[in-house]
Amino acid sequence: MENFKIFLFLEGDDDERFFKKILINRFREKCNRVQIVKYAQMSHNGIIKLLKTIKYKENWDYIFLSDINSAECYPNKKSLIETRFEYIEIEKIVIVIMEIESWYLAGINNDFLRSINANLMDQGCNHVDKERFNLLIPQDMPRVLFMNKILDNYNIDLALENNESFEHFLRTFLD
Repeated sequence: MENFKIFLFLEGDDDERFFKKILINRFREKCNRVQIVKYAQMSHNGIIKLLKTIKYKENWDYIFLSDINSAECYPNKKSLIETRFEYIEIEKIVIVIMEIESWYLAGINNDFLRSINANLMDQGCNHVDKERFNLLIPQDMPRVLFMNKILDNYNIDLALENNESFEHFLRTFLD
C-alpha cells in the first residue's frame, strides 16, 4: 500500500469539512495519499475523465459519495449515478441518507445542542436534510461555526449508533 492513492468524490464544502475533520486521518492510516474531489464544482466531462484516469491507474481508487436527496431509495440513487457517469463502479458509490448534515448530527446529542443554545433534535438522524439541520442552528450563530462546533465535539461511536448510512460507510471502507 506504499503508493496507494484514494480519491474521495464529495459534493461540496460541507462534505469536505466533515471528511477533513472526522475521517481523513482514518483514510491516511490505510493509504498514504488521499485526495478530496468536490465534484459538484466540476464539469460532467471533467468527472468522467477523472474516473477514467483512476480506473486505469495502478494503485489508485476512489469512493463516490452522494446524498440520497429525492430518490426513493439508495439502489435507485446508485443506478442514477451509474447511468450518469461513464466509468463509475456501482460498488464504489456511497449514498448518504439523507444528506451530509445527518452525519454531522449523528455524532452529537441534545445535551451538546443545549450547551450551545441550539434547538433540540426531535427525531433520529437517519432522515435529517439541510432544512431540518438549519432549524437547529442558534439564530445568532453562523452555519459554518455551528458545523465546526459539532465537529469539535464529535463522537464517532455515537454516530455509528445514530446513522445507518454512516455506520455502513465506516464498516465498508474503514474497518
